[in-house]
Amino acid sequence: MGNKSSDTKQMGNGSSATSKGKVILLPGMIIQGEATII
Repeated sequence: MGNKSSDTKQMGNGSSATSKGKVILLPGMIIQGEATII
C-alpha cells in the first residue's frame, strides 16, 4: 500500500481517512491535502 500516514483508519468502500483530516477516495487521489499515492 505505502500510505504516508501510519495512523490511517479504514472507513469502508475502499475509502480511508487520516487523523489529519485528509480523505482518500481513490488510489493516488486525495481530498484536502497533499497528493498521496497508495
